[in-house]
Amino acid sequence: MIIKAFEELRNEGIGVVLLGSGDMYNELKSHECDNIIIPGFKSNVYDYMIASDYYISASDVEGLANTLLESMTVGLPCVLSDIPSHREVITKTTQPIGFSFNNKNLSDLKDAIHKVLELDIESTSLYIRDLFQKYYTAKNMSETYQKVYVKNLK
Repeated sequence: MIIKAFEELRNEGIGVVLLGSGDMYNELKSHECDNIIIPGFKSNVYDYMIASDYYISASDVEGLANTLLESMTVGLPCVLSDIPSHREVITKTTQPIGFSFNNKNLSDLKDAIHKVLELDIESTSLYIRDLFQKYYTAKNMSETYQKVYVKNLK
């Protein structure tokens, strides 16, 4: 779905970089063009993130994705499929950190991409990094889980 969206957005100067080398790599690589870059597996993912303008996840099902958390550490606004784990992150916000989309609707994804590009990048990025610090550091997540476990033991 992401590939199809960016094929349709090709003339708008909007691009995507897809990292990884899973089972679909060769099929996806055949779609590579000037606005769809598929370099394969990279160990320097952080370098790609800090060079990016936003993060996209079109997952159908997922727990709290490490890639989403990693993107939050650098303050990337996000375009997220409307699934429970993504909604959980979005509900903790008091201002937009990005936009969700129906992952079965291509025009919904393209609309979300257009909207995320309209966000004020500086204030949004700062807010996202603060949100990560407040809820998603290893220390904060561990303390939250410990409180739940203790509560359930009683």
